[in-house]
Amino acid sequence: MILMHKFFDGKLESEQDRIALDEPFLQSELDRLHLELEQNIETYRFRQSLQNVMDIARLGNKYLTEKEPWKTIKTDPEDARKTLHNCLVIIGHMAASMQPFLPSTALKTLEMLNWEGGKIGFDQAITFKSGHRLNAPALLFEKVEDDIQISMELDSSETMKRFVEAGLGISFLAASNCREEVRAGILKTIPLGPEPMVRKLGLIYRKDKALSKAALGFIQVILQHFGSQTSPVRSPGVTVS
Repeated sequence: MILMHKFFDGKLESEQDRIALDEPFLQSELDRLHLELEQNIETYRFRQSLQNVMDIARLGNKYLTEKEPWKTIKTDPEDARKTLHNCLVIIGHMAASMQPFLPSTALKTLEMLNWEGGKIGFDQAITFKSGHRLNAPALLFEKVEDDIQISMELDSSETMKRFVEAGLGISFLAASNCREEVRAGILKTIPLGPEPMVRKLGLIYRKDKALSKAALGFIQVILQHFGSQTSPVRSPGVTVS
């Protein structure tokens, strides 16, 4: 919408009386996503439904990025106009899809589109009359502050796994802690990048206390497996290296 205001003063104009989606592949994708969304809502799969809404937004973002109207406005203004018109139609579809989940955000979007009535039918045709003017654009969501707001702390890996299983979030866990759940299909791993994540661990002990035989045996076992990565460990009367 910002680009429509910047390049065309927020006014939609066309040789045709009505401005509709003018890209067959976009219409095909929107039809598919709307069908999936409808099926997911009817079967109470609300998480998948929200994913469909996000997919509509991604479709618009991808199309805008590929068409680059901020560049074509200099060489082919009509193509830039057509691209932005199509994006506005996609935004209308996104607003319609958001209504069951984010009604206030959907209403705010429709107000920026200057959509009459402030609501839009799920299967309603989204077109604009030539000469239609958009309202001023505004932020849909407040800025997320950098400060982390901690709402809950969990004291064990098992508790974290139970929360993830319940669909309450994601977590960083050692792979060895959740192999059985992953194998059973209860949990799913997400790769973070081509490079492995390395977690450095250390052994600490009270300097003024002698280590027991059990403690020394534990240190020996650790050093046998990770000795090349560990600094020498010293205790009163004993040196383990």
